[in-house]
Amino acid sequence: MRDFFLRVFLTFWVASVLMLLGFWAVTEAADARPVARRWMVDTVETLGATAVDQFEFGGKDRLDRFLGALRDHSGIQATLVKDDVDLGAAPPPPELADLIAKARAERRAGYVLRSPWRGAVVSQRGASTYVFAAQVRPRRLLARSLTTGIPQLKLALAVLISAALSWLLAKSVTGPIGRLQAVARDLAGGNLSARARPVVAAGAPGVVAALAEDFDSMAARIQTLMDQQREFLRDISHELRSPLSRLSVAAGLAQRGDLAGAERMEREIGILEGMISDLLTLARIDASVPASRRTPVHLGRLVQQVVLDASFEGAPEGKTVMQTGPFEVRLQGDPGLLHRCIENVVRNALSFTPPHGEVEVELALAARAGIDGCLVAVSDGGPGVPEEGLERLFEPFYRGSGEWNAARAGAGVGLAISRKVAQCHGGTIEAGNLAGGGLQVRLWLPL
Repeated sequence: MRDFFLRVFLTFWVASVLMLLGFWAVTEAADARPVARRWMVDTVETLGATAVDQFEFGGKDRLDRFLGALRDHSGIQATLVKDDVDLGAAPPPPELADLIAKARAERRAGYVLRSPWRGAVVSQRGASTYVFAAQVRPRRLLARSLTTGIPQLKLALAVLISAALSWLLAKSVTGPIGRLQAVARDLAGGNLSARARPVVAAGAPGVVAALAEDFDSMAARIQTLMDQQREFLRDISHELRSPLSRLSVAAGLAQRGDLAGAERMEREIGILEGMISDLLTLARIDASVPASRRTPVHLGRLVQQVVLDASFEGAPEGKTVMQTGPFEVRLQGDPGLLHRCIENVVRNALSFTPPHGEVEVELALAARAGIDGCLVAVSDGGPGVPEEGLERLFEPFYRGSGEWNAARAGAGVGLAISRKVAQCHGGTIEAGNLAGGGLQVRLWLPL
């Protein structure tokens, strides 16, 4: 975290110093334009007269020294022309050549101003006509001002202020992130109740505060999953204890030659085998069905097969299972998982339906959120489920209360498997009590 703070601090600091220098440079350049204009107006004649004097009294060598001093010490490039003869050490640049030509064309004493950085003056000495032209580069002035125009104390003060502001900005960003890191370590250490919002959100930037909220949502979800896992293991232990106890008693009876004990052992082993099979199925169902396992499924025919099997199973008690709705319904999915999903719901309804009762399986087309789909509604004639238990009906090993719990058969994993199959196919499953009694489970699947 210290390295991260240093990187953020240096980024802010360097950026602020560069912005400060850039702002000053632009301001200095803008302010220099009127200064340069006044300089050209007020001093070009003086420089021109001095250059003429240097030439007339000292010759070309003295003029060259004067022009060289202007160039080296003031950043001024100048030349002197006498009667169309260039007296400078080197040919003038194109900009000055144009200015000289214009000045000579006017043939009058005075100056001609082409721009704030360039000027020319015409002077008459006897029969000779002199044209003095000079220009200064703005960047040369800026460079000189940068090295000599800013007091060192002001520069140091500006750098210190920018450093302090950069430190505060870096601290405001990295401080909440550091506290979030501490909470994350606390959570990783096993404290599932650790939350970031109370220690991070106060004074944190909006993005970091949003990150803290997302972290808390994740932590709450992890805590919920861990609690569910512990409850799941506790429920498994409870569900296994009863058949194992009965199996132990049946084994003792079988050892004494009791035939009923052997039959009971076989039945309890079947119960355990079914429970373990359901748990393995629940664990193996992925969050989504891979494309390689998705095949065309004739849902109407699949539901029909489940209804026929359930009718055969309920026949000894006079229970009937009826299918209604359209038959030609097709979708893409895993046929094995879909068969298991619908079969679990129908068999659950059959187990709660009293003798000579009826289970209705209705197949219908239904769109949700603009997505075409189909609805499989399974209604039984049982006691229904307490309203507070409807949300938990699809949890593994959920135990209700009262008449519904007394009528419950199996280990309580079937509906949990159905919910997971529906979810991995992009569908939903829900339950509700019917007005006339009984429970209806509604399975929706996208086409």
